[in-house]
Amino acid sequence: MLIVYNNAMNEKEEMKMEDNVQKKIDYDKWLDSEKQHKDMCGSYDFCKYCDKEGENPCATAVTKIQLALNETAYRKTTRKRVVKSA
Repeated sequence: MLIVYNNAMNEKEEMKMEDNVQKKIDYDKWLDSEKQHKDMCGSYDFCKYCDKEGENPCATAVTKIQLALNETAYRKTTRKRVVKSA
């Protein structure tokens, strides 16, 4: 899941999008909790970025992990290969 905030989006649209992402994560987490017979909160990759006191904690954590991944991602660069003739 990738959340991309467009500069043209206003704050109200961003909050609505974040609310929708939170609802989706909550639903998936509930299904997973039922399947595993335990509370799955805190068991996902993005949970280490979670602030449970905040609004939409899971959606905010997903956004934080995406930002962290973007900051650490590398770009493949192409170098010209120099061939020396004998």
